[in-house]
Amino acid sequence: MFKVNLWVIMCVLGVSSVALVGAEKPLSHYPPFEVSFQKEGGVTTNYYVFRTQTNSSASQKRLLIFLEGRGRQSVLGKKTSKGWETVALTYLLVRQLRPTADVLVPERIGLEPGEAYLSTENVALDHFKNKVSAYTRIIDAYLSEHPDYAQVVLMGFSEGGILVPRIYHNLHHKNRISALILCASGGLSYFEDLKIQQHSDDPFSAGYRKRLEALDDTAKDIRRNPFRSDKTYFGWPYFKWAYFLSYQPLSDLVKVSIPILILHGDADLNIPVQSSRAIVQAFHEHEKTNYWYKEYQHADHYFNQHYEIIIRDINQWLVEKGLFF
Repeated sequence: MFKVNLWVIMCVLGVSSVALVGAEKPLSHYPPFEVSFQKEGGVTTNYYVFRTQTNSSASQKRLLIFLEGRGRQSVLGKKTSKGWETVALTYLLVRQLRPTADVLVPERIGLEPGEAYLSTENVALDHFKNKVSAYTRIIDAYLSEHPDYAQVVLMGFSEGGILVPRIYHNLHHKNRISALILCASGGLSYFEDLKIQQHSDDPFSAGYRKRLEALDDTAKDIRRNPFRSDKTYFGWPYFKWAYFLSYQPLSDLVKVSIPILILHGDADLNIPVQSSRAIVQAFHEHEKTNYWYKEYQHADHYFNQHYEIIIRDINQWLVEKGLFF
């Protein structure tokens, strides 16, 4: 197993990053990838494809589609004139799965590889409806152009996992998706997740507690002013919160019949583990058995930076389901 030092951006409902250290040049850590884009309503969304190094036959070709969590920089990480300063969870997945599968990663709305949002107005573009629309178009277009994949897995981390069920149901090529993977996301709405935090005794800072106490009033204000980008909550513009605050992934997940892998840490302070437990409870009530759930003891939102453990479990599950080898 390769080893890297992990540096986590600890922001609410945030994204994981990996700091590259040592004598090796940062650029050498990312394998070559293709950059393409989709344009809709004047907004451009890039996506990246990492090709497997093996020449698989048409009957063996596999694809992992990965949706990153919430963040202000590229889903690939931060790039400077000297190369990649940080990389994201995408990096670890590519390094582990690329020998057996291609990896497709949609970018945040309007960003180039390695860039970051420079203004609140730009961040606001990366909202729920824009992302669902853009990512659905990207995935459908790619699958239409590449009909030879034998297995396609759709995976999301944090906010990316929240998007997965809605995107899955919106896909024209929905029948091409073999399985879903949800990491540190859950089935409840952000409002419900924050209410759980509000009533918990988790060790949040005084500033975080103050914002939680203002949740109900702020949520009402967001609903009254959903298109405001100059007003923020937890540092994110109202426009970013508006639909995420009310969307409940569980309503879409219970309609899914393909295999679903759910991974969550029981010490997650960003998205409470109760959000994933709610999926298990709902599936039990609906007598659905197409899921596998693993809860990691004492693991935070970033699995205590031990991503190699969840990647190992993902690999094992994919093999058990006959999806990847």
